[in-house]
Amino acid sequence: MAPIHTILHPTDFSDQSAYALRLACSLARDYGARLVVLHVAEPPAPPFDQGVMLPVPEQAEEEAEARAGLERLVVPAADGVRAERRLEKGDPVTQTLRVARELHADLIVMGSHGRTGLSRLLMGSVAEHVVRRASCPVLTVKTPLTVEAAAAGPGAAAARRDSRDPDGVNPQEAVMLVSEVMTRNAACVHPDDTLQSAAAKMRDLNVGAMPVCGGDDKLVGMLTDRDVAIRAVAEGMHPNDSHVSDAMSMGITYCFEDQDVEEAAEMMRRNQIRRLAVLNRDKRLVGIVSLGDLAVGTDDEHLAGRTLEEVSEPAMPTR
Repeated sequence: MAPIHTILHPTDFSDQSAYALRLACSLARDYGARLVVLHVAEPPAPPFDQGVMLPVPEQAEEEAEARAGLERLVVPAADGVRAERRLEKGDPVTQTLRVARELHADLIVMGSHGRTGLSRLLMGSVAEHVVRRASCPVLTVKTPLTVEAAAAGPGAAAARRDSRDPDGVNPQEAVMLVSEVMTRNAACVHPDDTLQSAAAKMRDLNVGAMPVCGGDDKLVGMLTDRDVAIRAVAEGMHPNDSHVSDAMSMGITYCFEDQDVEEAAEMMRRNQIRRLAVLNRDKRLVGIVSLGDLAVGTDDEHLAGRTLEEVSEPAMPTR
């Protein structure tokens, strides 16, 4: 997968955009990418009264409200996400494409439907036009089906059921394997490596977790930045005198390269983790699959969002 350095998230402050922002933040954290949150303020349409066009109202108040809306957006800075907020004026599609080119954005993450008002009725959604014309990949995010069903009522759910075959399977859904979206040639560390050298490798690769492999690329554990902090630093271990085996996690969760991506996503949800080691059937490490891989590598608009929602549920602290 190509590296992701800059992610652009256009927002119109709708619930759909808020949900897409959560995924954009997660991707920015996992890839160590810069996140730019963009709002485009559309010029107000001239008001009419009995067929007479009236003066356009003062725009300063609308601009101030838009800036306040950007500031209210919650971006998890504590997770190391480098976020910028940007306000532009004009047509949302034109300005989004312009800013994406200007930033050399590697990925655009946006809600698939928003508050576009009359422009949506006349031209279609902003997301649709951005997808068609953008020079970089565009990830459109829908809110979970449960949320959409609650908003649309029981008739929408019944319509979705009618579109499936008698067994409840959508014939247009195709199985995608983990091998198709995973990051190959994943670097690993050895149990006898010092914690200092392992931490330096994590820093150089800009990752928060590394597989631990023994002979023949056999997976024996996983070392995370949290393992280093909690099991080594907090216990007073010296990084040059301690080894990966002293802090690594054993009995890790992994998946196989020939498994369905939905199975990998279910493992992430069940264990509340953001990445999985990927093995072949000889139990040798062949790659890593992350939440970001699921988001960028699949066409399932709900898979990454649903997984992110459950992975992000806070754990209860030990008291």
